[in-house]
Amino acid sequence: MHQISNKHPNDYLLAVVDGASSHCSKGLEIPPNVHLLQLSPYCPELNPVEHLWDYAREKACANHYFENLNGVVEKVEHELSKLAQGTLAMVKKVSQMFYWPWMISSV
Repeated sequence: MHQISNKHPNDYLLAVVDGASSHCSKGLEIPPNVHLLQLSPYCPELNPVEHLWDYAREKACANHYFENLNGVVEKVEHELSKLAQGTLAMVKKVSQMFYWPWMISSV
């Protein structure tokens, strides 16, 4: 959390979390510019990161044969780094995956 907060210190960050035990730790320190939004149980389709993984799998892994797991990791990391470039086209693509009306109304 602190790494993300430090990278974007002037932004208000919304992190959508499910009920995983790592998201419920009493020792988790949440920076002041980060808000955690707890999803309802059994609703993975509401978690925007699931759409990111679908996109990455489709772009990086569809119709590819990999000799080992390292090849998969490299392709997925490459595709994710393209999304993080910040170009207008990539910002629009990521916004379409993550910017949903129910998120805006929950903050």
